[in-house]
Amino acid sequence: MGSNLAYLLSAACGAAIFIYKLPALLRAPQQARRTIRPLCLGGLVTFASFFFAAPTIAEQARALTGIANLAPLLVHIFSIGVVCAAQTLVLNWRFDAPQAWQRSRRVLIGGAVVMTAMCVLFALSPRVEERHLDFTMAFATTPYLAEFIILYFVAYLLGFCDVVYQCWRGARDTPDDKKWLRRGIRLTAIGMLFTVAYAVISVVAVVAAWFGVDLSYWGAFVAPRVTTLGVPEFLVAISIASWGPRLPSVRQAVRNWWTSGRDCRRLRPLWTLLKDVDPRMVHTPRTLADRISIEFRLFWRVVEINDWLERLRALADPDLATVAAHRAADVGLPDEQAAALVEAAQIRVALRAFFRGAPRRTRAALEGTPAPENKHAFATERGRLVAVAQALASPHLPGLIPDQHEAEATR
Repeated sequence: MGSNLAYLLSAACGAAIFIYKLPALLRAPQQARRTIRPLCLGGLVTFASFFFAAPTIAEQARALTGIANLAPLLVHIFSIGVVCAAQTLVLNWRFDAPQAWQRSRRVLIGGAVVMTAMCVLFALSPRVEERHLDFTMAFATTPYLAEFIILYFVAYLLGFCDVVYQCWRGARDTPDDKKWLRRGIRLTAIGMLFTVAYAVISVVAVVAAWFGVDLSYWGAFVAPRVTTLGVPEFLVAISIASWGPRLPSVRQAVRNWWTSGRDCRRLRPLWTLLKDVDPRMVHTPRTLADRISIEFRLFWRVVEINDWLERLRALADPDLATVAAHRAADVGLPDEQAAALVEAAQIRVALRAFFRGAPRRTRAALEGTPAPENKHAFATERGRLVAVAQALASPHLPGLIPDQHEAEATR
């Protein structure tokens, strides 16, 4: 089950490459298609190679055709196709059209020769039992199949070593204004290193078998799983040039979401304290999206708090702000913290007066009372209210409220 899952997930990555790039291939002008076409082809052969590598698929291929080890043959043939597609892709990245075609043609001819030779060697090999998972090590010393295996791994290793080299050189030559393309090319090289490691491990295991040294576990089980590790990196590499430039805005969005959630939590004590002024002012979300949106909840929390504070303004004491400000200055508090504490003290006193049913003050008294400024931008207003909410828990707050207000609160 584990082997099936690993191979089928890798096959899905190959299919994703093809599906992701096919619309771009169909829309692109003729000259631009030379860099997209090998990518689509590479996605297809990657899908096919990992698809037939899954044990369940291999068993079905054997049952349908009656040919022993057909799936391993297809896996090796398609893997050479992956090598050719990767080399052609990188060459079209690095060179202009005439030079890229000249070099790509040699790659394609070489790949065709290797595939043909592998098919001939497989046809000439003696009839053997089905050995899908450990095909490499089971037949490392079998006539014709041994040559088949070593030819495949040598071609595979040389091809991907060339891909890594071309990618690294191409990344270095990429203009500075295309840094995400440079990163994508380097990620391609890093992803291909896993396939190089797969080939190296396999070649060492096969050669060791010729000399009677058993490295079957490494060749049959470790090496194939190593190559699957490079597929996600390659999937990221071929697409990062398109979505990479948007990452800073994504990071900013995540940062905004985090700070909004933090401020929403910090405002809750102030919101809870003021809620009983008029619970009908609480805004009820209408949709599921509104219920789970942090930005929505924060916006309405700020609006509701300001609405309640507006209701309390008529009960504000104009002299309290002056007294509280002097006491905050005597303590030596910073200006911003002192302003938040003064407003928190006014809210405390006005709230007590509200629940005692105290009469409203005159308009002249209200003019001297610092009140929330509706002209502030939302972010500024939000920051001010967060500071006030935190000031409610400050140990300095009781000392800012004059004694007569404390006495009134107990009547």
